[in-house]
Amino acid sequence: DIHYETEEPMFGQLPDGTWLQFDPHFDVMENTVENPLADGGGTKLLLTGDFTQCSNVARTPFNEQGCILSTEPTSCRGTESRSTILIDLNADSIIAMHNITGKYIYAITNLPLR
Repeated sequence: DIHYETEEPMFGQLPDGTWLQFDPHFDVMENTVENPLADGGGTKLLLTGDFTQCSNVARTPFNEQGCILSTEPTSCRGTESRSTILIDLNADSIIAMHNITGKYIYAITNLPLR
């Protein structure tokens, strides 16, 4: 049983002189479109006392095709980095957004705001 916060890395040397290191802190979990983590890593987060981080990300136009809603009681939210990006809405940026998302984007001029 590995205790993430107390176990030290183990080192070994191969016959050819190559050194290897086992680090118990590093546990890669597959979280892909084809094989998503049902809770986004929430179980590991709980087991390690918040020592790890969630693997979930917010839905975006880039991942929406494979995005699923988790109903697991241990599900967690990914770290959110909200930043403000100012985009000039002009013909070039609207065409670029359409090319990236595949969705139609409309510009309305002279719309009265109330």
